[in-house]
Amino acid sequence: MGEISNYGECNNVSVDSITDDDWVLELEDLEKDTAKIIQTLSRSKRSIKGVRHRFNKGDILYSKLRTYLNKVLVAPQSGYCTTEIMPFNSYCNVSSYYLNHVLRSAYFLDYTQQCGYGVKMPRLSTTDACNGMIPLPPLAEQKRIVKEIEHWFSLIDVIESGKEDLQATIKQAKSKILDLAIHGKLVPQDPNDEPASELLKRINSKAEITCDNGHKWKLPQSWCWAKGRQIFLPMKSTKPHNDEFLYIDIDSIDNKRQIINKIKSIKTANAPSRASRYTQKGDVVRLADKDNNLLGLNFLNASQILDLSDVNGQVILTEEQVAKLNDVLATAGFEDVLVADTTPKFVVGYVESAEPHPDSDHLQVTTTVVDNDERVQIVSGSPNMRQGIKVVVAKVGAMMPSGLIIWPGALRGVASNGMITSGRELRLPNAPQVPGALILPDDFAEVGTPFDASSAEAQALFQ
Repeated sequence: MGEISNYGECNNVSVDSITDDDWVLELEDLEKDTAKIIQTLSRSKRSIKGVRHRFNKGDILYSKLRTYLNKVLVAPQSGYCTTEIMPFNSYCNVSSYYLNHVLRSAYFLDYTQQCGYGVKMPRLSTTDACNGMIPLPPLAEQKRIVKEIEHWFSLIDVIESGKEDLQATIKQAKSKILDLAIHGKLVPQDPNDEPASELLKRINSKAEITCDNGHKWKLPQSWCWAKGRQIFLPMKSTKPHNDEFLYIDIDSIDNKRQIINKIKSIKTANAPSRASRYTQKGDVVRLADKDNNLLGLNFLNASQILDLSDVNGQVILTEEQVAKLNDVLATAGFEDVLVADTTPKFVVGYVESAEPHPDSDHLQVTTTVVDNDERVQIVSGSPNMRQGIKVVVAKVGAMMPSGLIIWPGALRGVASNGMITSGRELRLPNAPQVPGALILPDDFAEVGTPFDASSAEAQALFQ
């Protein structure tokens, strides 16, 4: 790039010489990936010191800090910018707009990731930027390429702008469907159905049966009104007895997608008063989300039901044991049915891709192949993580030697299903006591093969 532009030849200006009306651009003013200008503030609206780079309308503005955020644009007007942004011009016969698109491409991003320096706040040096190779077509073709790019980008922008309207429409549609359902207008009424009043009598013999209410709409003939306390299961309250337990708080629930994002592990001593409620029928405690979707089941006498008196640690249930638990569920009056999971929880995996996390400078988002050619997304903080390596994957449901159970969750807002483990976490002999994924030899085993940490092959990995 140094042969086709004046990259690195910046005009530094003291902030004291910048007038109050001059535009001052900071990194936070630019949207990541798109480099759209979020706000335009003058010198009078900022509290700044030191020096800034001066730029002119038409200059390329390139963020050398955390290049993976893709903050690159052509200046729409003159102004001043932080020294983390490099303003420069392309030489004649090179389109600034074409060069701008090249710098934002996956090709150049990959180059900057390879040669950037710094861990927490990686930067691209001036020398490395100037040494970056730019694919250069004839000027006329550059202009055609830019025109075509802008055509397609404008279509994408239209789609993006319609997303909010679509989301609002979806929300309204869901609300309307629910409204029709509770008014008895979603499905046709069957006169042969048992009246709801008879159902309510079986649920609660003392329930007050009301078919009409002056404050509400008229119900279909076979329906009746019921107070929540007449049909809801009673809530019992007790404090957790274990030193550490799993806890679902309000902020764990994604209301838009109606899913559980994260399950916390907290100490009993730090438990808030609200962390004390559960619903119980017989010897079974059922945990559910607000839509009554099953989150978990606690069998209060599981050791007696399954004869686990001599068992320690994680229990992998057989089909026979699962059948016994299903009998207990049915007896308690729950409709949930458990299915035996006999698949291995530790397998040889293959990192098919590894991309920078959009909101972290040390995490990577991987697509990892596990058993049966299944691909899972796993967020990894291993400093040696990269594409094209064999690793050991602890799948969802696995218990680590430390007792940690792997749950689906999200790291910095990105979903992660499983964990790429280290030799230290697997407690392999002589494993380095530092962070880093266990990278298996290419000929260790086929992808999807169960990984047994106690096997001779595993025990010899660090000898």
